[in-house]
Amino acid sequence: MFPTTSRFRAIDVLGKGGMGVVYRAYDAESARVVALKTVRRPSGDDLYHLKEEFRALTGISHPNLVELHELFVDGEQSFFTMEVIEGTGVLEHLWGDGTTATGPGIPPDGIARLDAVLPQVVAGIAALHDEGRLHRDLKPSNVMVTWEGRAVVLDFGLALAWREAAVDPSAASYGTQRYMSPEQLEGASLTPASDWFALGVLLFEALTGTLPYRGTVAEILEQQRLGPPSPAERVPGIPARLDALVKALLQPQPTARPGVGEILQMLHETPSPRSSLRMLVPAEAPFLGRERELEALREGAAQVDAVGLSLVTVEGVSGVGKTELLRRFLATMEAEAGTVILRGRCQPRESVRFKAFDGLVDALSRHLRRLGEGAAAFRPADLRDLLRLFPVLARVTGFDLAHGDEGATSNDPRATRRRAFAALRSVFTRLGASVRLVLWIDDAHWADEDSVALLRALLLSPDAPRALVIASWQRELGGASSMVAAVEALGRSLPPGAHTALSMEPLGHADARALARRILGEREVDLDVLLTESGGTPYYLTELCRRARELPPEAVARLRLSDVIGERLDALHSAERTLLEFVAVAGRPLPRPLLVKASGVGGHARRALLRLGEMRLGRTTGSADDELVEPWHDRVRAAVLEACPADRKRSTHLRVAEAMMSSPEADPEALVMHLEGAGEPVRAAAFAVAAAERAEQALAFDRAAGLYGVALAHPPADASISELWRRRADALVACGRGGDAAEAFVRAADSASDATAGDVLDLRRRAAEQFLFSGRYEEGLRVMRVVLDAVGVSLPSSPRAATLASLAGRTRFLARSLGPLFLRGRRAPVSPQRLDALWTACAALSMVQPALADAMGVQHLLESLDLGDPSRAVRALGYEATCESSLGGSFFRDRSRKLLAETARLAAQTGRPYDQAWSLMAEGTAAWLRADWASSFDRCDAALAVYTRECRGVAWETATSRIYALSSLALMGRFGELGRRLPEALNEAEANGDRFALGGYSVGQHGLHWVASGRLDAWQALAERARSTWLPGSFHLQRYSHLIAATQADLARGDGWGAFQRMESEWPALEAAQFLRLEVPGVELLQLRARAALACAGRMTSIARKSWTRVRLLTLADDAATRIARCPLTFAAPTAALLRAGHGLRAGRPDLARVEFATAREGFAKAGMAAHRAMLTWELDALDRREPGAAPEEVLSWAEREGVADLSALRRALLWG
Repeated sequence: MFPTTSRFRAIDVLGKGGMGVVYRAYDAESARVVALKTVRRPSGDDLYHLKEEFRALTGISHPNLVELHELFVDGEQSFFTMEVIEGTGVLEHLWGDGTTATGPGIPPDGIARLDAVLPQVVAGIAALHDEGRLHRDLKPSNVMVTWEGRAVVLDFGLALAWREAAVDPSAASYGTQRYMSPEQLEGASLTPASDWFALGVLLFEALTGTLPYRGTVAEILEQQRLGPPSPAERVPGIPARLDALVKALLQPQPTARPGVGEILQMLHETPSPRSSLRMLVPAEAPFLGRERELEALREGAAQVDAVGLSLVTVEGVSGVGKTELLRRFLATMEAEAGTVILRGRCQPRESVRFKAFDGLVDALSRHLRRLGEGAAAFRPADLRDLLRLFPVLARVTGFDLAHGDEGATSNDPRATRRRAFAALRSVFTRLGASVRLVLWIDDAHWADEDSVALLRALLLSPDAPRALVIASWQRELGGASSMVAAVEALGRSLPPGAHTALSMEPLGHADARALARRILGEREVDLDVLLTESGGTPYYLTELCRRARELPPEAVARLRLSDVIGERLDALHSAERTLLEFVAVAGRPLPRPLLVKASGVGGHARRALLRLGEMRLGRTTGSADDELVEPWHDRVRAAVLEACPADRKRSTHLRVAEAMMSSPEADPEALVMHLEGAGEPVRAAAFAVAAAERAEQALAFDRAAGLYGVALAHPPADASISELWRRRADALVACGRGGDAAEAFVRAADSASDATAGDVLDLRRRAAEQFLFSGRYEEGLRVMRVVLDAVGVSLPSSPRAATLASLAGRTRFLARSLGPLFLRGRRAPVSPQRLDALWTACAALSMVQPALADAMGVQHLLESLDLGDPSRAVRALGYEATCESSLGGSFFRDRSRKLLAETARLAAQTGRPYDQAWSLMAEGTAAWLRADWASSFDRCDAALAVYTRECRGVAWETATSRIYALSSLALMGRFGELGRRLPEALNEAEANGDRFALGGYSVGQHGLHWVASGRLDAWQALAERARSTWLPGSFHLQRYSHLIAATQADLARGDGWGAFQRMESEWPALEAAQFLRLEVPGVELLQLRARAALACAGRMTSIARKSWTRVRLLTLADDAATRIARCPLTFAAPTAALLRAGHGLRAGRPDLARVEFATAREGFAKAGMAAHRAMLTWELDALDRREPGAAPEEVLSWAEREGVADLSALRRALLWG
């Protein structure tokens, strides 16, 4: 049945077969007559073979192969279109009138026609073989001859990649038995020789009028084994050369049959260069001079076995051969069993979201589809979220949502995106565990910001896939690319040997000469001219040499690359030039139907595109049912753009946009790009809002923020400017760009002319919150004061005033009893806005102005309980529980536990994920403050999981949970896990511009990661950058965390005096800020100062002696041990014993030191602090041997498990330098 479509109109029937019908039809879109082939039943094998027939010629153009146009598969309608062949069958053409299959053979004038037709058939089949495919059903009915004498091979329904046919026995079971080779009849492997056998049968029939073999399959096989029959013995007068050719083609053994060159020689034809056009890759050029690069790639691939994730970066100027190098290298890898290569290529100004991964995931879907039911093993959790990012994966068997919702639901798009990223990572990780996986991102310099975020999520994770990851980019464009910066940062964070950086340079003089000589052949020209003009760049040299072959020597001396491209451009016909200009101006590949419509070239498009390919000016890429057209090379694009006037560029953009607008499925983001290029920013802004909304739905928040920016540049008449600013701010929050979001919230508030005062105030509160959470403290405090003044709250004027306010408020709170009386239910006069402002001030200031934060927190606590809102009570009680836990003492520890229990009860009552995560984070923070590192890690990690999966706008909460989790890992000595998590956290914070998170991850106890990994210099750079974000003035948590890490780094370097000086310079500020009154911080600070003093006492320098004596230093350490011993926390007693042991060593009392070391080791083991225990084991071993030496086996085994690269530095950092 002819398809129901307005585009095609049936004219008549050209032919019918078992599978379907071929119609002559009119194509309204291209204004031409086409052949339209349908299937009777659009399912099963018929539909499969229809697609395979079309895809068999994808990317191949040859005058002796039928030209296929478009494939359509939609529900019940499946068909493709192709050129109409006006002519007759090959036998009818050869035999002429009155000759039948039982006649005396080919007439005398038929030999001349055969001599004209047969080389064309051979050329067509050879072109198919050149592309790695077999026809498998060559017979007279599949070869036609036009009235002009052009032979055309038809019907590729059984065409198959010959390498696939060589390993798939079922591939041999199709075809027409009378024309099959012995190996095809027997179901053996097929090769191009199988098609040549079928040509021999066809030629025998054409010459004699009869078939060479008849009977059943068994009888035909028996006849074939007897050897080839002679056409001349059946029909006298057949030329000997044709008789010999037939017998050669019908040899039973495939290896005994001639190839294309021999066939043409036997026909007295001179073999000529293949005229098949490879549309997907440039015509092959010699590949020379890259052994060093290939060896580096092989070494990078080998690292996968050693480190799991191996990154190879390849950069070089345009045309230097990056893509060809990688294509050649990966072809050798792909030939090895069990290798899967997935490639994604970025395109300039392309509107595809996650463009670096779009093609890569398409390739992933094709691989998984080939697995059939086996693909279900790779189905991830949170599949629904993954399909929002990449709907193409829904085509994979087992990846549908037919069985209901897959995964958690959340109102937070950022959490949804994180789940989607994790789901894709899970697929890659499972795939990498089963195959040798290669992920290649080509032209990475064009990647979008959302691709950067996805790359970090995939590779900077503890469960990153086992894979070879390749990123390649143009050197001249890489400097401005955030993707390139992210890839390079990833390389720096990987273990030694896991990153191979390859910088491709032009070919050396000798290799360039060899390449030129290979291309030029026997032609003698001045090579120096070509080498100088090309600069050794392979692409340019190849193009120059090809042109030089056609020029006289004197013209070669003046040859320039721009002339080569310019000559080709000048030779273009109008339709060809128009198409090339459109794809060059578009800046990205254009779908062929859109290109044809926008350019207006109509029925000339197909021939024009083929000619562009022949001239290596344009190429068709993509799948057969989704063809995209682009310039052949960036130099071609540049030449076209340089010659194209500005007004024509604008009109081209406009025509593309208008063509897109005629489709109901037009991509609004692509419309924005083209309308901006057309110089119509107002019309572009009208589509920008819809494009931003679509980007948000696809979780591409950075792109959404940019599109809202486009809309704000020329706001649509019916749009609220304030609302657009708010939506831009929300998108910026979702992608973690808190500082930018804060500025957008301020603009939203400033432009909110029709909003209520409450709405404006909330926008300013959110601005203050984002400023403070992102580390822009002065701006945040300024806006925060405005917000607090508006709700009747004043910030205390000084730390002392804040402390007094906290004391008064906490006294009132202590007077209340736990239980139902917590919620008074007195709603007036407390307002939710006032509470939100108090909470924002409390949370945002907690790390930088703890006294002010505490005052705001106590006030928020009291008013939240008065309001009676359970969710606000969860937040307030959880925060208060951590504050009281930090105060220490049995009374406050007991109260903290009760407050946490009440917090958990209320969180369970509300059922809100945020409340549950907050309760967990409060428990984890309180556990850290009582030195229960294992519980702290477990609770904070659980909170982190809920925040990231189910909550929205929780950058500060996420960072806080992660900071305590990382610190706990460091204190437990779990450096392996710390080393996997910390780089991921740092890269995420850097990508989001989150200065609060970046500062928190850069300092503190988790700085021991850099000590253990032997990378103190890397840590120092991070710490100094974090220090630059501090709010000047008071001593705050960030300054405290920096002091902890920096002093341990001094000790690790063996700089005891530097460590001691650092502690002494900060000690007065520490005492004034009351840090020493807090239990865990107090113990940390006392022991760190004491260890620095012991380091100085062991190596008294001349500088140290001017200020301190050994006795004074040892007394300081003793006093610290005494104070620490009074602390009831589990790690305090072994810490005091450690200091006493150090005193014993410095005082020359090794027996005392041994006893205290043993006590400390046992205590640290009970406290779960494995690194401290290991270092003390080493110290005891050294004491027993009475000399320092290598670490004992027990310590070495622990270090190997945890990935500790520099045990000596870690020992110095945890002891005394």
